[in-house]
Amino acid sequence: MLTIHYFNYVRERKTLKNKFKFSKRTLIPLLIGLIFSGLLFIQVQQAEDKRLQSEFDAIANSYFILISHAWNSAYKNVSNFKQALENILITEQKNTVSPQTFNTLANMLPWKEKATLALAWVPLIKPEQREDFEKLVKKSPDSSFHIHDRSNNDNDDENIQNTTEDHNHYPIYLSRIVKSPDMIPGLDLSRIPEFSDAFSKAIMTDEPTTIHHDGDYDDNMPVFSIVSPIFLPHLKSLDSRNQTKMHLGFIVVDMDVGAMLENSLRDYPEHGIHLQVFDTHNGKEHLVYSYKTTLTESPISMEKSFVFIDSKVKLHFSASSAFLNMHSTKLRWVILFASILLTIFFTLLFAYLHEKRHIETHQRKLSTALEQSGQAILITNSDGIIEYVNPAFTKITGFEANEALGQNPKIIGSGQQDPSFYEDMWHTILSGKTWRGNIVDRRKDGSFYPASLTISPITNSDGKITHFVGTNEDLSAQKHLEEQLHQAQKMEAVGTLVGGVAHNFNNLLAGIMGKAYLGKSKASSPEKVKAYFSSIEQLSHRAADMVSQLLMFSREAQVEMKNIPFTNLMKETAKTAQIGVPENIKFIINFTHERLIVHGNATQLQQVLMNLVSNARDALSNQEQGTITVSLKASSINNCAQKDICKICTSQVATLVVEDTGNGISPINLPHIFEPFFTTKEVGRGTGLGLSTLYGTVESHAGVVTVKSKPGKGTTFTVCLPTIEIEAIESPEIESIQQATDHYTILVVDDDNSVLTTLEQLLSSLGYHVLTAHDGLQGIEVFKSHQDEISLMLTDIVMPNINGYMAVKEIREIKPQIPVLYITGYDKSSSMEKLQLDENTKLISKPFKLTDLSHAVYALLAHKLKT
Repeated sequence: MLTIHYFNYVRERKTLKNKFKFSKRTLIPLLIGLIFSGLLFIQVQQAEDKRLQSEFDAIANSYFILISHAWNSAYKNVSNFKQALENILITEQKNTVSPQTFNTLANMLPWKEKATLALAWVPLIKPEQREDFEKLVKKSPDSSFHIHDRSNNDNDDENIQNTTEDHNHYPIYLSRIVKSPDMIPGLDLSRIPEFSDAFSKAIMTDEPTTIHHDGDYDDNMPVFSIVSPIFLPHLKSLDSRNQTKMHLGFIVVDMDVGAMLENSLRDYPEHGIHLQVFDTHNGKEHLVYSYKTTLTESPISMEKSFVFIDSKVKLHFSASSAFLNMHSTKLRWVILFASILLTIFFTLLFAYLHEKRHIETHQRKLSTALEQSGQAILITNSDGIIEYVNPAFTKITGFEANEALGQNPKIIGSGQQDPSFYEDMWHTILSGKTWRGNIVDRRKDGSFYPASLTISPITNSDGKITHFVGTNEDLSAQKHLEEQLHQAQKMEAVGTLVGGVAHNFNNLLAGIMGKAYLGKSKASSPEKVKAYFSSIEQLSHRAADMVSQLLMFSREAQVEMKNIPFTNLMKETAKTAQIGVPENIKFIINFTHERLIVHGNATQLQQVLMNLVSNARDALSNQEQGTITVSLKASSINNCAQKDICKICTSQVATLVVEDTGNGISPINLPHIFEPFFTTKEVGRGTGLGLSTLYGTVESHAGVVTVKSKPGKGTTFTVCLPTIEIEAIESPEIESIQQATDHYTILVVDDDNSVLTTLEQLLSSLGYHVLTAHDGLQGIEVFKSHQDEISLMLTDIVMPNINGYMAVKEIREIKPQIPVLYITGYDKSSSMEKLQLDENTKLISKPFKLTDLSHAVYALLAHKLKT
């Protein structure tokens, strides 16, 4: 693929002058330029906004000064009127003022046009003064005056009745109406809640207060009412209980908020600024008036507040679209447009230069990569003539470049591939596809080497094949590593067999030693001596076979493929694998009697079964009992469940199945079990290469390996291999040893027939009566049937179904003081901890001398007699 890229870039360089295309890298400077233009536009926009805000603030501040001054002037006028009125009352020593005096004072004040709506004198009339006050007023030209709480003058009598006599009255007595005649004479303002609250506050503080309301004027205009209390100075007292005696009444002034704003801004130029007036009174904010504005938000605004008597007046200024159009400039748009144009220009220039430099750099990089690649690379034309080879080609094959150029790749052919191999290769590459495969090539010196070959077609712009590029990788080192890996796997498997080997050898030696003693003791009977020594010979052969199997499995062998009697090979391998399986695991072998012949490597096929049995054993390591089943049979490919994925072309296959009853493989891990270095075992207990090596071995033998597993149920591995029709030779089986019985009641439990028979004969020769059992479960049943007869129990520890420790535990629940002698072929500390050895429980290891056995039995029985 490296060379294909090289050719493509050569073509791009040739067409660059005639055709320019945008690429992803070309878009990067364009995006950067556009982002820069956007940022520049934002900066200019922010500067423009700051300028507009500054101009707006200056105009809004001017508005604020004019408005606050106008409001303060209005309050000053009210204060002056109040002061003048108080002076007259003091001078005349009266509790109220005459209409003439009131009008004179009102005319003297500089009221702004239309801003002041009304001015009124509201005296305090106590209940007992009401009648006299009304009579006094009726002497004036307004003879219809009555104190009332309605805004209508009709039905005066009814209005009078509506006003109770038991509270102070604050009627409008004198008023100066500027706009709209709604300051009604005689109207009791104390009966209006807003004025009642304002009157109470003003009396308590002796300070003016304000009321914001819509009033009774035209168009519901917003009105500010200023309520200013009148006290006679000489009547003032610190005694708050006498406050009402000092109070004479109020000056009430209604002011048009809109008129005040318009009057104050009348002489100022129009700038397109909107204004909203808010009154904050008693902790609540109210919109009082909107001046040339709507309630829409503006990006430029300002708020300022001032105190008006006892209210806080907030002015909210905002810029209208007219203000923005009047004060904005088009500079930011000019800068944005210019920066975009410059960005496009420089992007196009950069893209052209960058693409040109990129192609040249890529050409140099790919050319260097081809020259420095560790794989041999050769390029041929469409007729298969070599046009290029890299230095690695010379290093691997020995052919110099000048020797290879112009030649056909057949110069490195080994002749070990048949014609169909090359037909398939040419069919693939001529169809425009890449061909990959492993072959054997020949060096210049004539030596062969394994290689991985990849051939890809190179096409021009029209899709026509112009060249072929091939990469040739020397696999010699890899093959050597694979051989070492296979050997390491075998050594790892042998290591797991050590415990089983020790146990089986000790069993065999125990039988040999027992038979030797019995042979000597029966020297007077030639037939019996012959039988005993025959047993010794058979046991010796079994020990020799075991050593032979281990040596055959562990030896380092060349990968040599030949016709193999597969049935016999698997039988012997299964026996070897069984050595490493603990006796608490039942090992079942179910092999066909057909002679199955496969073409392959015996050592590698042995390792396949050893790895599968080893994995099955590990799957049962945490269980007290379990079963491993190894089966071999001949199957028809037509009946195979895996025939859709099978690569086997023969009609008959050898099917090897290894099944365990372990915990199974989780669905998450199942797809990965054949991956190199994948393992679920603890650190130090596996390399993660066993199943990946097995998978590679089966594939190299043109076979298929599949796995089925259910969590909690177990796992089944199936290996299918093609068979061939050639005669095979089977090896003979070794016959088993027969059992016997005798005297003094001792129960012997062992799962090995030879050991069980030898122990029975040895103990019988010592004068004991012997009962035998082949496993712990059978031992319990025999003991229950003869518990009154049995004086001692002799048992192996590791056995299928129920081990020796569990059998003794259950028997001692029936007869607690039964003496027990444990025998074992190998020592496992985890089992020894459970035995609790004492005077009534002893242990001897296989192989043992008869004297050791006799002394151990004697000691236990003697201890029983003492207790």
